[in-house]
Amino acid sequence: MPSAIASTLALAPVFAKRAIFHKEPGGELALNFVMAALWQLMNMWFIHLIITKVGMIYIDAEVLREGNN
Repeated sequence: MPSAIASTLALAPVFAKRAIFHKEPGGELALNFVMAALWQLMNMWFIHLIITKVGMIYIDAEVLREGNN
């Protein structure tokens, strides 16, 4: 969860810069920020699932090997 908060907060300056320096409309930037944050969270969730699955396969292999003396 802390990495999700940190990555979402890291996106904020990007969109704030676009509003300040490029004078882009705020509503469109807010929508883009929400979509980028959701995309980032979804990617982090998928990566978490993949790493967890690989870990479970490794643990299963270790447990099976231990019982095979």
